[in-house]
Amino acid sequence: MKKVIFVRHGKAEDSGSARNDFQRSLTPRGKEISARMADKLAAREKGDMVIITSPAFRALETAVIFATGLNISCDDIRMRETIYGSFTADRLFHLLNEIADTVHTVVLFGHNPSFTLVVNHLSGTDSRFMPKSGVACIEFNTDRWASVPKAGSKLSYFLNPDGTDD
Repeated sequence: MKKVIFVRHGKAEDSGSARNDFQRSLTPRGKEISARMADKLAAREKGDMVIITSPAFRALETAVIFATGLNISCDDIRMRETIYGSFTADRLFHLLNEIADTVHTVVLFGHNPSFTLVVNHLSGTDSRFMPKSGVACIEFNTDRWASVPKAGSKLSYFLNPDGTDD
């Protein structure tokens, strides 16, 4: 069984701030909620995980908060430009081919609307919306990352910052 956990970055500064979109930082509230969600994820997930993030600063900040909560070294966080912007299921499958089959869980940090679209595509629904700091876990019935596109997938759980988890 392989798992991909999607985490949308926390609440960031308004896009009208003095920084450009790529440099926007999390707000204090965004950091607080991300830390709470990291604790919720840590209560569910144990074992080896690979963290991959968009290089946008707000996504990287969120990844660092979650890595700390999951007891993963921040030095092990990988950044991939393909997660910033138009991230698709095909880009996900390509990205997963970089992962060793000995790893069973990948945690991705990125943006909307791409994460909502990919989670909905993989789970066969169109009713799910990824809120800021939201977490969605998709499981694949396979032992090989290269088989993920062909493997059956299901939404294992959805952690919502407002507490309405599934």
